[in-house]
Amino acid sequence: PSFVAGPNPVTVEENSGPYRRGGWATQITAGANEEDQTTSFTVELVDSTNHAALFKTLPAIDSSGQLTFEPELNKNTLNKVVEVRVQLKDNLGGESCSLASCGRLRIVISPVNQKPSFTAGGDITV
Repeated sequence: PSFVAGPNPVTVEENSGPYRRGGWATQITAGANEEDQTTSFTVELVDSTNHAALFKTLPAIDSSGQLTFEPELNKNTLNKVVEVRVQLKDNLGGESCSLASCGRLRIVISPVNQKPSFTAGGDITV
């Protein structure tokens, strides 16, 4: 199987809501003379221990090549670069690469300056 990867890196702001990019992966094929096979993407975070909490919905790529994810609200204090492995498989076990050597997608989550806020307490008598 093979495909052509789209723009890299993908940059979004925290709190930006769901991200969708149709056609991020293109020229998706199971291979020569394998048109009857179906393909699917495996997408995984390189460092899931430290980066999974940055997402409300983890990155995924559907069979049409659409990339989707959603950053978690108010989780970013610095620009975070999240490395993602992308692998294409066919239904008979063929792979575009091993997960260790797959293509990498970088997702940059940029912080948004939040307005300060507070809750007023009761009156104080001095």
